[in-house]
Amino acid sequence: MISVQKTKVQAELPAKRTTAILAGLQLMLLLAAVDQTIISTAMPKIVAQLGGFDRYAWATTAYLLTSTVSIPVFGRLSDLYGRKNFLLAGVLLFIVASSLCALAGLNPAGNFAQLDSMNQFIAARAVQGLGAGIMLGLCFSVVGDLFPAAERGKYQGHFAAVFALASVVGPTLGGWVSDHYSWRWLFFSNIPIGLAAILVFNSAFPSDKKSPANNDFDFGGIGLFICAFGPLLVALSLAPKLGWLNPVVVTVFGAGVAVLVWFLLYESRRTDPFIKIPLLCRPVVALSCISVFVTGIGMFGSVMLLPIFFQSVLGFSAAKSGALLSPLIIIVAASSIVGGYWMSKKKTYKPICLTGMFCIAAGNLLLSRIGADTDLIYIFANMFVVGIGLGLLLPIYTIVIQNAVPEEDIGSVTGFSQFFRSVGGTAGVAVFGTLMLSLYEWGLQKSTLPAVSDAAIRLIHNPLEPGKLRHSLEQIVPSASQLADLFHVVKESLIGSVDIIFLAYGLVAAVTMAANFCLAELPLRQSSK
Repeated sequence: MISVQKTKVQAELPAKRTTAILAGLQLMLLLAAVDQTIISTAMPKIVAQLGGFDRYAWATTAYLLTSTVSIPVFGRLSDLYGRKNFLLAGVLLFIVASSLCALAGLNPAGNFAQLDSMNQFIAARAVQGLGAGIMLGLCFSVVGDLFPAAERGKYQGHFAAVFALASVVGPTLGGWVSDHYSWRWLFFSNIPIGLAAILVFNSAFPSDKKSPANNDFDFGGIGLFICAFGPLLVALSLAPKLGWLNPVVVTVFGAGVAVLVWFLLYESRRTDPFIKIPLLCRPVVALSCISVFVTGIGMFGSVMLLPIFFQSVLGFSAAKSGALLSPLIIIVAASSIVGGYWMSKKKTYKPICLTGMFCIAAGNLLLSRIGADTDLIYIFANMFVVGIGLGLLLPIYTIVIQNAVPEEDIGSVTGFSQFFRSVGGTAGVAVFGTLMLSLYEWGLQKSTLPAVSDAAIRLIHNPLEPGKLRHSLEQIVPSASQLADLFHVVKESLIGSVDIIFLAYGLVAAVTMAANFCLAELPLRQSSK
């Protein structure tokens, strides 16, 4: 049996303190992950109180933007200056921002920065996202400090499970609290949880403050990184609503690409850059980052298709669709734990990567055959296959990347693994959403529509709210047979678009699986040097 030695940090700590550290980290991760999605179902009530319907999407975009961009920035900073103080500052920032979110529009001490109610809320969400980015990036890095790669999997698996469960609990919790109490409690409730996380982590984790030998930190590189990926993420968020060829989207996207080129040229000339490009170009790291990006697309992009199919094709309510999706997320969480223990026990990762990618590819390819008459058992069976694949891979690639670089760079590469997953999710939602509607329109054009009014034809161009669509069409289409024919065309066009996207993502996952056959199986580090 292989003997696994303790890391430097772990060797200094008794088991109870290590357990307390992990508990504090999981509380932090829960806060950051839940608040990514918690306001999606509460936003109608938030807008009703604060106004600003025209800025509806920015409450989510602001959080997404600051949390995503800050992950690799603070990962690198923590490598240079230590993780503990940054993590504590991140939680404290998150608590303060949560308080500001809850107080938006109440004006207890005057309008901060002279902003109206909705802009107060959006600004607070942006600050909240900054705190969340620090927590999302550094929690996994601290686990890397505590445990050698050979036994890190079983701990990362639990963290990945918390992240997956939080993603589905968020919308459900947001809707329930805003319906029964007030949406403001969604943010006030973060305060005691955040304070508990600070208390537990601060008392258990030893000081790891560092003083870098070189004080010439690459602030210019950080600035260019933010100025590159900020516009790119904004463009990805705006494109599904405004259109990819909209002048605003094209301008913002073009500006991001231009600054990205400038950033890469700038970093290539630095002796101590913010991003060590040679590290990211290592075959194991590069292939793992690509795989993380692909799984991010599946976690947030392809999974969004199932509720649309349940509601718009099968006619289920939003609540029932969410309930039907819950088993998938539970499977993802359970598989994350299994994947982590598998890696820790067998001291290998390549078979897990291949198995996970195979499940994702096979499940999506089989889902590309679903239709209005498909048995729910078939859909659930393939949902579970996809969930097993996503779950197996959630904790694995982070450890693979950490194991492939020197320990002094763990924070940087861990931050970028989380960054690529987040960007993959954003890109997946944007691209899949746009592609689905484009394919749906193409399906309508190919179909023979019944002889109904132009007003009825205009209505069917938005099939994503079937209840409202049926009610509106019943007012202007008097014939029951014409109404049935019209809905048949809508369903068939939507089925065709959803099936093509499942097929496309299944093929992408299959290509990624084939690439993973080239993934080098590096020995997992047994101890910290």
